[in-house]
Amino acid sequence: MRRGLQRFRRVLLNAAGAAAMILLITSALMWAWIGRYNYGVIHMRGRTTVCLTATSDVLAFNHITTSTPFPNRTIVCRGDYPLPIPPRMVRVVEEGRWRHEAFGVGARGKIMKFTGAPATPPFRMSHMAVSIPFWLIGLICVPLPLWLTATRRRAATRQRRRSAGQCEHCGYDLRATPGRCPECGAAACLLAPVLTARHERASDAIHSDA
Repeated sequence: MRRGLQRFRRVLLNAAGAAAMILLITSALMWAWIGRYNYGVIHMRGRTTVCLTATSDVLAFNHITTSTPFPNRTIVCRGDYPLPIPPRMVRVVEEGRWRHEAFGVGARGKIMKFTGAPATPPFRMSHMAVSIPFWLIGLICVPLPLWLTATRRRAATRQRRRSAGQCEHCGYDLRATPGRCPECGAAACLLAPVLTARHERASDAIHSDA
């Protein structure tokens, strides 16, 4: 049971580290392409429009819901994204607005009503935007992959030292003192199994030669 939990924890940490690394690389590519050259990716589907944009400082996600459906399409544009407003809508009435900011992360939303000719039905649009600074994405995503890399490197170093008959903590040669490391005093229970197996193999080789 305990071994199964440890394996599950290891798989979960590796998956989280891989996801953090993918998010970090994706953010860097988006900063290099979308942020520096002011591009945006817009996806329209029915009454919902999703827009992903960036500047040199922040990554922005926009979600727009309209009362009138639009053709399904995905486009890449440069510069400011024009809001999907039908033609002949001239008067604008703002029905609600909200805005929150904390630690560089901004969230804002608004609901607008557009009217035109008397026979034209009104057009409503709900717009929500979330912006995240690139430095915060890096601050969140970098620590876990670095910790996993350091952990795997330490485990590989300990395995290599055990295979070479050295203390897994300090690298001291334990062939003359297999019971305990005289350098750092590591417990014999961590070192004896590997060294005992090596001594048994060497003893068997000597007896077979004799």
